[in-house]
Amino acid sequence: MSEQPFFGPNPRGRKLTGFNAATWRTAANDPTMRSPVVGLFLLERSPDVQALARRMERLSRQFPVLRQRLVQPGFVFNSPRLVVDPYFDVSLHMSRLRAPEPGSWDYVLSVAR
Repeated sequence: MSEQPFFGPNPRGRKLTGFNAATWRTAANDPTMRSPVVGLFLLERSPDVQALARRMERLSRQFPVLRQRLVQPGFVFNSPRLVVDPYFDVSLHMSRLRAPEPGSWDYVLSVAR
């Protein structure tokens, strides 16, 4: 989706320190320790998917924290850094589905889990 790399306000990123760095090291190799975030939108009608993707792209550029990824340093004693992914592609973070009739939150939440 992005035409050109976007490096955000601080290309070097933000170093994780203290508790955040310790938590990352503990959870890095254990999928059960990860904290995925899922956002759900309940819409009355099907959206214009391209327009929605363009809007999400703009928002992610206004709030670069949405484009960040963690980079593990090459040297084990250095702290990992949160950096803006210059090749972030919002389409890889969006999916949509329609709940089968009659449609229920239970179904939607089971898919989200």
